[in-house]
Amino acid sequence: MISISRMADLVALTQEVSQRLAAAGQVVGLESVAFAHGFSRGIGVELAVECMDRVRDAGAVPGLVFVSDKQVHIESDAARAAAFLERPQIRKLGTRDIADAIVRGDSGALTIGATAALCDHVGIRVMSTGGLGGVHLGFAESLDISADLYDVAAANVVVVSAGVKPVLDVAATFEVLETLGVPLLGWQTNEAPMFYSRTSGHRTSTRVEDASEIASYAFAHWSLGLGGGVLVLRPPTTEVKIDHALAKGLQEAQRQGIRGQDVTPFLLGWLDDETHGTTVAPHRELLVNNAELAARVAVRMPSSSRSTSATPGHPSSDHTDREA
Repeated sequence: MISISRMADLVALTQEVSQRLAAAGQVVGLESVAFAHGFSRGIGVELAVECMDRVRDAGAVPGLVFVSDKQVHIESDAARAAAFLERPQIRKLGTRDIADAIVRGDSGALTIGATAALCDHVGIRVMSTGGLGGVHLGFAESLDISADLYDVAAANVVVVSAGVKPVLDVAATFEVLETLGVPLLGWQTNEAPMFYSRTSGHRTSTRVEDASEIASYAFAHWSLGLGGGVLVLRPPTTEVKIDHALAKGLQEAQRQGIRGQDVTPFLLGWLDDETHGTTVAPHRELLVNNAELAARVAVRMPSSSRSTSATPGHPSSDHTDREA
């Protein structure tokens, strides 16, 4: 166990992240669970570096958010991020687990909700991830709802994702997001995507065509004091049919008694095996594309949006940032 006496001891930002936040705020937080628990170690490390490179190519600074050596780290150096992800024992940390991991000196990758909370804490206004957690199937019996929904609703952060994970009760998840007042911005679509699928049968709250529009929406939302996360839903470029494999995976998870935050990593691995690896490439692709879009949003956010009490200003406009 350790003793903590100063708040500054708890969060370690690289000099590059600190300088960019102080100057322009163009930093993209990257959720580390997606790399540490969503893929085999080698693929996860390689993918994290690729996402960080894609963020830089779009003009922003990447920040992989994780717990290590008794601190929260927001790491912009790809080599150091890779070194963390290569560790043999990495816990999966939600917001309730962060302090425990720090006090015990454990290594931990952060969930979407935990990443959003810490990005908000240090002034990072855009983050990237894969698929959002939500209401688990069989909620009536288990009462299992991912804390991601509540954490995202509470954090002043734009969260770029590929929609709700298909392993969840998708309809119930969208109902909870509506109740929590989380805006759902469809990237060049009116229908919310569902991770491996471009369609879900559920409409977004609005449609956005380019990164400047997303930045303008977030700026207006926070400037009016409405607060909370803005969820951007980017459809996957490549779709994969997983219905049959998913049904078998859910049965197997139930048979093994797998519950809570362990369900998603289990099912992602199951889908990889059952589809003979055909889900891996689309999964990688959507993470890289989301990171790039997040960076394009970050460079268009006005610096005043780093504060929850924004002053008048306008996101920079760029009519060349549309995607086909």
